[in-house]
Amino acid sequence: MPLLDSELLHTASLVHDDVVDESGERRGQASVNASYNNKVAVLVGDYILSTALLNIARTNDCDIVCDLPGWVARYRTARYCN
Repeated sequence: MPLLDSELLHTASLVHDDVVDESGERRGQASVNASYNNKVAVLVGDYILSTALLNIARTNDCDIVCDLPGWVARYRTARYCN
């Protein structure tokens, strides 16, 4: 997976996690949900996520595209079940 897209996926997950965790800060800075509100934060996280997914789809690399749902499922399971 291209490095930029993996970073975008990670950033999107952090924005969404801050909403779920009701975090006011991320690395010493106000989180998106604290600066605006949860609705805006979810939309920003979704936009970042969709941008990454579109970039990944444009690679036409079936190995990456086909593995992505498994990666997301593993991340989400680990995040919310621990």
